[in-house]
Amino acid sequence: MDLFQIGSTASSFPPKFIAGRTFNLFLPGTGGTPRWLVSGDFNSDGKLDFATANRNSPGTVSVVLGNGDGTVGPPTKLTVGSFPQSLVASDLNGDGKLDLAVANSDRNPGISVLLGNGFGGFGQASGFSAGTEPLSIAVSDFNSDGKKDLVTCNFGSNDLSVLIGNGAGGFSAPNSISVGPNPQGLTVGNLNGDQNPDLVIANFNSASIQILFGSGSGGFSSPLTIGVGTNPISIVVENLNGDAIPDLAVANLGSNTISILLGVGGGNFGPPSSFATGGKPIFLTSGDLNNDGKRDLATANAESLDVSILLGDGSGAFAPQLIGPAGPIPQSLRIADLDGDGLSDLAFVNSNSLALWIFKGRGDGTFVSASRVSTSPVPFGIIAADFNADNKPDLATTSLTNNNVSVLLAVGSGNFASPTTFPVGSGPRSLTSADFNNDGKLDLVVGNSSSKNVSILMGNGSGSFSAATNFSVLAEPLAVAVGDVNGDGKVDVVVAANTSGFNPTDLAILLGNGAGSFSSPILLAAGANSRDVVVRDFDGDGKSDIAVAAESKVFVVKGSSSGTFDSITPYQMASDDGTPSSIRNLIAQDLNGDGKLDLGISIALNFSLLAGKGDGTFHPPVNSSFSWELGGAGDFNSDGKSDLVFRQNGVIAILLGDGVGGYFERYDFAAGSGSSVSVAADLNGDLKIDLAVA
Repeated sequence: MDLFQIGSTASSFPPKFIAGRTFNLFLPGTGGTPRWLVSGDFNSDGKLDFATANRNSPGTVSVVLGNGDGTVGPPTKLTVGSFPQSLVASDLNGDGKLDLAVANSDRNPGISVLLGNGFGGFGQASGFSAGTEPLSIAVSDFNSDGKKDLVTCNFGSNDLSVLIGNGAGGFSAPNSISVGPNPQGLTVGNLNGDQNPDLVIANFNSASIQILFGSGSGGFSSPLTIGVGTNPISIVVENLNGDAIPDLAVANLGSNTISILLGVGGGNFGPPSSFATGGKPIFLTSGDLNNDGKRDLATANAESLDVSILLGDGSGAFAPQLIGPAGPIPQSLRIADLDGDGLSDLAFVNSNSLALWIFKGRGDGTFVSASRVSTSPVPFGIIAADFNADNKPDLATTSLTNNNVSVLLAVGSGNFASPTTFPVGSGPRSLTSADFNNDGKLDLVVGNSSSKNVSILMGNGSGSFSAATNFSVLAEPLAVAVGDVNGDGKVDVVVAANTSGFNPTDLAILLGNGAGSFSSPILLAAGANSRDVVVRDFDGDGKSDIAVAAESKVFVVKGSSSGTFDSITPYQMASDDGTPSSIRNLIAQDLNGDGKLDLGISIALNFSLLAGKGDGTFHPPVNSSFSWELGGAGDFNSDGKSDLVFRQNGVIAILLGDGVGGYFERYDFAAGSGSSVSVAADLNGDLKIDLAVA
């Protein structure tokens, strides 16, 4: 379980994280599938900005401007060629402003050039030809005329394309140079000391790199081939041992290693030494990560979904890897001081989360990360409540495989004691708390999907609970909620159930007797296969009403003192094209600031808002194009407006609300793989909303 201390004042959001407790990152969505990241000062304000190449068709580049404190603004998307794979930032037309050159792997065109205006904007892309499937691009002055030239390595045609620049942002037809099979990595450096730029190529399918020495007139020598690890993919030219002679570091995706080749002068290199990385290192970069004046290395690992940090000793050797932060499928990374504190930070893009990530460095080669608390395996539900009456919110989670509830008592400052477990039924999924026996102490109710019952655990007020008492609901409970649905002043339990066999039940209501026991379930066929349920008073009559998500509809059931519950109103959910869309979960909150309860609904391709009228009915749904699973709501930037939490593939996204039902900015946070549920509460007593993610 991860704890994120993300609360902030309205004037300081994105969050300023507390060192050692949270992932110090945020990421406005960049769009497409980001594959490559470059940095530079695009708006001439002295602060580092970023651009990403987003592999899609039509392809895009996203530009995000830095604020100088480790945060960035929203992305601006620019159209380029099809399936852009990499990009480079340089002044291509000699006006002192950074421009962008993009390698488009599907050609059409092979290279896109976007000229910068110095204020963070870029002109329309110009296209230039390259070989087949250009995957990497680099820039230098290859013919010594003072104008920037371009080179691409072309995976499909096994060659390089060299384009000579005219100094105004235009380029010649490509000159083709044959190299080894499937070149993918490319970098430029002066390797033999003649002041002419040379090229280093990683040939993905030959376990080798090739060096082409530049003539200074735009030509290159025949390739010099050097063996390295399996599937070399990314290269860095750097002085790794302090002798002022360029060395080479190569990331080998197939052998999960970095090959180090120390330069001996004249463009020659010693035999390679090998250092282990995480699974499938796809990108390599260098920097001083522990502030000791020696060059370190970092790889983005596409299989192990993390970053390997290798701290250099100044002699060309490296300590065993440290596992750094990452998220779903890291692709390209950069090392720089992003917040002006004198310490190197880490920025990278993830192809699966469609976003840019920023992690603040501690100055010792490690990065600020989420605080983790152990629970039972496969936590499936999570709530926050004060179980021991000490005015600190505690946590409780269900374990789907161990058939128990873990209770973690808060000890202050956002920290928690080791969990205490309590057995429940089989396959516990969801849980919530209430005082079922009117003793002033919080109790627990747990929905057990495999044993088709709910477990009631009575709290003793000190954080412990009695043995579970089980009540059958005759179907698989997927969600539980509590409230007084019949207006008798006693807490009832409402269960969203998954229909099985011949049982038509989709909603089960267990009326409480105020002493901790419950009636036989009242079964309602609200809709097929209900997924989630909330209980709130939508019409202000003092009785709790029910909203249940079932297939592609939300059913609103009005509370009834008679126990008949026969007032059921359906609301059809649909995607933007009108196709009925299945619902994943829902929340009840005033999302548009009118003082009336609304329903926020996560459907297959959208987030949908059912705005409440205050009388128990709702306006037609309004969709927003965000397809992640809804995780909750809270005011995370202290502006008095409801924000939303979403989750997908180990990533938590916060969308800041505008107070009228819309959302104007998104920030994402890495959570553990398989994270499925979250709860928002002030976990450390600073009056700011935090997140706990299981």
